[in-house]
Amino acid sequence: MEKALLLVNLKDSGCRITRTRRAVLGVLSASRVLLSADDLRRALDARSLKVNKTTVYRELAFLKARGILHEIHFGDGTVRYRLCPDTHHHHVICLNCKRAEDVALDGELKEVEADIGRSKGFQVLHHTLEFYGLCPECRAEGGIRGGEDHPGSSPLDGLTGGRRERQSDTHKTNARGD
Repeated sequence: MEKALLLVNLKDSGCRITRTRRAVLGVLSASRVLLSADDLRRALDARSLKVNKTTVYRELAFLKARGILHEIHFGDGTVRYRLCPDTHHHHVICLNCKRAEDVALDGELKEVEADIGRSKGFQVLHHTLEFYGLCPECRAEGGIRGGEDHPGSSPLDGLTGGRRERQSDTHKTNARGD
């Protein structure tokens, strides 16, 4: 969702639009990759906005509570964030560059939820589903290469649209997030 529209929606719902909130939304909306809280803080710092860690987490919680932001878990202990549209959807996520794209699967998954309900007697209230792999660009660059927690990549690369040489390690994946 576009930053300007998000700001209008927040203001119309009675929320304050602080300098920090505006900057957080700016960084998140400009990013092509998933950002951790630390990535976000570094990006704000690069924009000459000094924000402490508590403020960053407070803003992330605020945006998540309003359904503007989704948490995505890679299974590596770091939660990453992404602005998402109002509709229910899932993600395809590149393990190398941390880029994510939306995928809509509602029709097919509603059938799966109904099957679970019939076979297990379980009432499904919510689900999360993420697909992890390699984007076309990273596949063209040779796929996942060995390394320690992506030392050659910076999540901030996606803020400028630039790509640089990356190294990556394989991650345990899970279906949590969103």
